[in-house]
Amino acid sequence: MKCNRSIGPLCGGVWLFHDGRRIFTVFHSSMCDIQNAQMRQDFIHIGTRKTATKSVQLVSSGHSHELAMQGRLYPRAGRLESHPGHHNIAWEISADRRYEARLGTIADLLREIRSGTHLILSSEDMECALFVPDRFADFISCLQSAGYKIKFVLYVRNQADYLPRIYLTVVRFGLETAFNDVLIEVLDHAEFRFQEGVFGFDYVDLLNRLHAFPDVEVIVRSYDRIPASVCSDFLSIFGLGLSDVGLGDEVIANVSLPVEYYLQYFVHNRFGRDLSAAEQEAIRLIAMRADRLRMSPHAAQKVKRRFYDSNILKDSSCSQTRFDHFPIVCHDIQRSIGISLDLGIGDVDEASNGIIVAICKHARRGVESRHDG
Repeated sequence: MKCNRSIGPLCGGVWLFHDGRRIFTVFHSSMCDIQNAQMRQDFIHIGTRKTATKSVQLVSSGHSHELAMQGRLYPRAGRLESHPGHHNIAWEISADRRYEARLGTIADLLREIRSGTHLILSSEDMECALFVPDRFADFISCLQSAGYKIKFVLYVRNQADYLPRIYLTVVRFGLETAFNDVLIEVLDHAEFRFQEGVFGFDYVDLLNRLHAFPDVEVIVRSYDRIPASVCSDFLSIFGLGLSDVGLGDEVIANVSLPVEYYLQYFVHNRFGRDLSAAEQEAIRLIAMRADRLRMSPHAAQKVKRRFYDSNILKDSSCSQTRFDHFPIVCHDIQRSIGISLDLGIGDVDEASNGIIVAICKHARRGVESRHDG
C-alpha cells in the first residue's frame, strides 16, 4: 500500500496515487486551494476497546447525515454490514484475514472524501493495525496527501478495570485460556493476543506508536471519568453536543451479559462441545452466587503495580499530546464479591479450572439425584 502525489497535466492539479493507480486529482490550480484543503481535519478514533467505542460508532453512523450537516463526514467506505465502525479499513492496513474489498477499501475511502469536508474515522482495530507500522504510515500519508491534518482520538481505561472486561469479551469469541494465564501474559508483556487481536495495556507504548507518525496530534481522554457520557464527550471534541446530531440521551451499547452467559461461553470453549442440560443447570446455580464476575483484589493490585509508573506521564515527553483527562494512576478497585474472575472459587493464584470442577460436580449431583428419584 503506497500513496504519493505527483503534478498532473491539467490546471496544475495534484494527482493522488494509491498502489500505483491514479485515484483522483486532489488539488487544482491555485495554491490557495491547496492551503484550504490542508486545513481539513481527519479525526481517527482508535478506541481503545471497552471505552464505549461502539456507542460512539453507533452515534456517528446512525446520525451521519446530521454530522454531515455540521461539516463532518463519517464515511461509508470500510464500514461492515453488521458493525458501524471502519473495521475493513483497519483490516486492509494490517492484512487481516477478515478484510473484504467489497466492504470498502482505502481507495474507496479516498474517493469518498473528495467533498472537502472534515473527516471522522473510527475503529478499535486501528490499535492492532499500529503493529504494522509501515502500512499504517502509508495510510496516514495517503490522508495527509489528500490535505488532511491527522488527529488521533484515544480513550483509555485504567488497566485493572480494562483487563477483566476485555477478557470476558474475548471469551465470547472463543478464548479458552484461563484468566490467570492471561494475567501473567499482561504482567510480563503489557499485552495479550488472541487470533488477530492485540490488546495493549502500556499506554505510553501506544502513544509512542502514534507519535512515530509525522505531523499528527493525539487527543487522549479518560474513560473512567466519563463512563456514562463518552458520546457527549466525543462530540465535544468537534464543538458539538448530542442535540446537534438529534439526540437527547447517551447511546449505550455492549452492555455486560449476565454471569451465567460468560460461564457458559468459557466452559463451552474449554470442553470444545455443546453443554449438556445438567452442565447448563450447574452453571445457572453457580452463577446465582454473584451479580457479576470480578477480578480478585490480589490480581488487581498486581496490575496496578505493573502499570503505575507508565501511567505517570510527563507533558514534556509528549508535547503534542493533550492530556485533558488522562488517568494519572489506576483507580482503586473495589474488593471482589462473589466468585473471582480467575473462573475459580478463590483468589487469582488458585487453580483456574476450579469453576470447571465445580460445574462437573454440580452436574454429577443433578444426574445422580434424577437416578435416585
